[in-house]
Amino acid sequence: MWNSWTGFKVQQVTSFVEEASKLIKSKRPELILSTAVFPMERSRRLNTLQQHWEDWGYNQSVDMVVLMTYALDTGSFEDRIRLIYDVSEKNSNFVIPAIRLLNVPDTEAFDQLQLIRNTPSGGFALFAAENVDRSLETIFTKTQGKKNNIEEPIPYRKPFETVLSRYQALEQEWIFLLENQQIQIDRSYMQQWSQQSDELTVALQELAKNPTVNNAIAAQRKLSTFKVKLSRYLAQHKQMNSWQVESWMNRLIALESMLKYGETMVVSQSSNENTSAFQLSDK
Repeated sequence: MWNSWTGFKVQQVTSFVEEASKLIKSKRPELILSTAVFPMERSRRLNTLQQHWEDWGYNQSVDMVVLMTYALDTGSFEDRIRLIYDVSEKNSNFVIPAIRLLNVPDTEAFDQLQLIRNTPSGGFALFAAENVDRSLETIFTKTQGKKNNIEEPIPYRKPFETVLSRYQALEQEWIFLLENQQIQIDRSYMQQWSQQSDELTVALQELAKNPTVNNAIAAQRKLSTFKVKLSRYLAQHKQMNSWQVESWMNRLIALESMLKYGETMVVSQSSNENTSAFQLSDK
C-alpha cells in the first residue's frame, strides 16, 4: 500500500509538471523550460521527494534539467555529478550540474568548473548570480572568456553551433598533441582518423548552417561511428593515459547528448509552426 501511495504522489507531481508545461507552451511555444532538481539516486528520490524528473524529460515537459549538485568541496561535488554519466546517453534533454558559489572559495568553484570539463556534461549552471563577485569574474574572464573576440554560442539556445564549436576545439587539441608526438597511436590509423574527423566536421557544419532533423540524424550517426572507431585508435594511448582518453570520450558523449537535444528542439519548432499554420488556415 505504501508503494501505491508513493506511486500516486509521484504521478501527481509529474502530471502537474506536464500540465503546466502544456499550458505555458501553448501561449509561448518558443520558451525553453528548465527545472532545478535534486541529484539523488532515483528510488530514494521517488520515495522522499516524488521527483521523477527523468520522465519530465522523456515526455518533453521540460527542455533543460539542472541538477542541484551543490558542494563545498570538489570531492563531494565529484560524487554528486556521477548521475550525469547515467543520464547523458539516455536522455535527449539538456542535463547539467550546478556549482554553488555561496560560501565557497573562488579557487574551489574554479576546480569544480574544471572537473565538469572531463564529464559528459554539455555545460554548467552557477548558483547564484548575486554571488559572482569581482574576483570570480576575473577568473572566469581569463579562463572562460571569448577566444579571439569570438562570441561563444549559448548551448541550450544554439546546440548545433555549440557542438561544432566544441568539436573544433577538441580537434585542435588533438592536432596539437599529435604534432608534438604526445599521443601514442599506430601510424596506420592516422589517415583513417583524419578522414573521419574531417567528415564529421563537414556534417556538423552543414547541421549548424541548415538545422533540420535529417541533418541532425546524419550528424549523430557520424559522431557515433567516429566515437567507436576513435576508442579503437586510441587503445595504445589509453594504456598510458587512461584519464585523458576517458575525458575525450566523455566530451564526445556530451556532444552526442547536445545533438539529441537539438533534434528535439527542431522537431518541437516544426510542430509549433505546423500548428500555427493550421490555426491560421482554420480561421
